[in-house]
Order: sequence, then structure tokens, then C-alpha cells
Amino acid sequence: MVQPAEQTHSTVSRSFFSEALRRFRPVVRMAFRRISWRWLALILLPALTVPVADATGADWLVAKSVHEQIAVPILGIAFVLWVMRAARERSVFIALVAAQVLAFMMREIHFRGTGEGVYVATAIIGLLMVRLAWRTDWEARLPKVDWGLVTALAVTVASYALAILVQRRVFKGLPGERHLHIAFEETMETGSHLLFLASSFVRRRVAAKADDCEPVAE
Repeated sequence: MVQPAEQTHSTVSRSFFSEALRRFRPVVRMAFRRISWRWLALILLPALTVPVADATGADWLVAKSVHEQIAVPILGIAFVLWVMRAARERSVFIALVAAQVLAFMMREIHFRGTGEGVYVATAIIGLLMVRLAWRTDWEARLPKVDWGLVTALAVTVASYALAILVQRRVFKGLPGERHLHIAFEETMETGSHLLFLASSFVRRRVAAKADDCEPVAE
């Protein structure tokens, strides 16, 4: 027999998920239609440079020292650009994107604790984005969404996800992976950083200023 407390918890859970489905189903459907998924092919370009560099003897192109040296400047420039865009558009969402860039940059600087800290920061930023999305009136907001920017950020997220898979040695069964693992890992990370930088320039051509869910100042 179901206890009253358990029954209440089950009812609350069903109510929450029903509300979540009601709020986000139109957003998810629209995203699948409007995101340009063909751009996902970009995340493979850094990986393709590794066997090419190995075959041609251009080891400097995939050297770990080179990628570690350029990572911080790339993310530093990206962070400044995202902060400027957040201030200009008064966008909480863009400000959270800038915070994520900062978290990655701190990891690349190798401050103490940033190895695991970047995952904690990413989780916090993710929760804040979920909260922002929950508070958004999507019926009014959907026509104003910049799907070019959404596409760019989706490709960036996919690139980082692939870089993590490479880091975890998910593809260790592939021929030559043992020899080129570090090169693949570093090159994929740099490619992801570059996508974050490039995404800061993606914006709708028309519309001088995008309204956001809420201003940064709040």
C-alpha cells in the first residue's frame, strides 16, 4: 500500500514533469527544425589535422606545448567578446556563456583546483540556464530566438563533448589512437575553444538589438 508521503512525492514529480513537458516541448521541436545540424561536421576538422600532421611530419601543429600556449589567449579574447556582447544586449544568457568561457580559461591557466572545478562551474552554469529557461515566456520569445547563434553554440557544445570522449579514451580501439591520443586530445580542445571564439561573432543580420529573457542587471 502506498504511503501518503510517497503518494504526495509521486504526485509532485508527475506534476513537475508534466509542467516541464508543457513548457519546453515547443522549444525542443522548434530547435530540431531550426538548428543547422550540417554545421556539426566542423567538429571533425581538428581531428582530421592530426593524421595529416603525423603523415607530413608537421608535429608542431599538434604539439601539446603549442596548444597549451595558444589556449589561454584564444579563450581570453573569447571571454572579452562575450562579456561585451552581454553588456551590449543586456542578456543574462550571453553573460552565462561568458562565465562558461571564463571557467574553461581558468582550467587552461591551471589554477589549483580548476581541473575538477571546471565541471562544478559548468554544472552551476547549467542549472542557472535551466532556471532562466524555466522563467522564460517561450510563446513570446520563440519568434525572437537567434537560431544562428543557437546553432553555433550547439556545435561548440558538441565539440567539447567529443573532446571529453577523446580524453576518456573512448576511441582507444581505433588504429593509431595510442600513438596519437595526446595530439587528438589537445587539437580537439583547441578546436572547441576556437568555436567558442567564432560563436561570439554570430548574430542575426537584421534586428539591431535582441530582447532577452531578462536584463543582466537584474
